[in-house]
Amino acid sequence: SAIQGDLTHHVSVEPEGVHVRRLGVQEYRNITIAPSRTVSGDFDSAERRLAQCRELVEQPGLRAFKGTWLYCSGMVRRYQDQPVQALSAFSQALPLVRSEGNARTLFHVLNNLAAMHQELGHVDEAVAQFRGLIDHLQRSPLTDAQMMAFALNWYAHALAGQGALEEAQAQVLRSLPHCRRSVGLRHFAGMLALLSARQGRLREAALLIGCDDAARERRGERRTPSDERTRAAALKHIGAAHPSASIEAWRLEGAGLDEDATVALVSQGLSAGPHVRAA
Repeated sequence: SAIQGDLTHHVSVEPEGVHVRRLGVQEYRNITIAPSRTVSGDFDSAERRLAQCRELVEQPGLRAFKGTWLYCSGMVRRYQDQPVQALSAFSQALPLVRSEGNARTLFHVLNNLAAMHQELGHVDEAVAQFRGLIDHLQRSPLTDAQMMAFALNWYAHALAGQGALEEAQAQVLRSLPHCRRSVGLRHFAGMLALLSARQGRLREAALLIGCDDAARERRGERRTPSDERTRAAALKHIGAAHPSASIEAWRLEGAGLDEDATVALVSQGLSAGPHVRAA
């Protein structure tokens, strides 16, 4: 979307041609700002902005934005630890977003649908949906490096939950060139910490938790409840073998990792294979 003057122009590509829809800037911002408010922990503001737009997107001329509104609603529910409601919102958003033709929003809906299945314990379904998403991305000319980086690392996270650790590490390695061209591997340090911990690379896991702590602080992003559970699971593995003082020292060390150091740490650990424990 591009803001020009006092209007937002929403562009979508459809079989009949390129369609341009107009929506007042304030209303569009109210819809799209909700997830960012939620990421920073401002749930009240996110809820108010969604409520302001609920009736708006039901108007005939603005129904094209209902898919976006439902997606944003799902993200708010996800951060509120309401996976059933989040899954419902993403499921309702999917056909609307597909018809709208916005490739990036469609990617986010599909990725979050799979993630919610994982959160609800539907691990096999989550793995299948991530595979379908990656196949979709590989076929779409609108796919970019950021989409692939997210899809592959979330797929790896689901595979790890399924117990397919070697396949999970293969997907992380596969994601590296996409991460390099987009958000960076540090963006996924929290999930990678749990994979490392499950494979017995406990010092590496603690370093990655520290890396994730620092990255989130830089982005002003709080953990979702799911992220908190991922971190707790990794720390449980580490804490079973190492004292808290060592873990805290490693986390502090990990907070200083830059992107190159993070890639080197993860690449070396995955290449070495599982059960390489810190001394």
